[in-house]
Amino acid sequence: EDYENTLRILVATDCHLGYMEKDEIRRLDSFQAFEEICLIAGQQQ
Repeated sequence: EDYENTLRILVATDCHLGYMEKDEIRRLDSFQAFEEICLIAGQQQ
């Protein structure tokens, strides 16, 4: 098929970047999850 003219959309909801930022254990969880979302999006183009 002709993927050159295809618009692909990735929907990532409820990311809440910075959530629990003052918690020493979970402070980076939301940022790591968002980074993983961006990585997967890049891999899937």
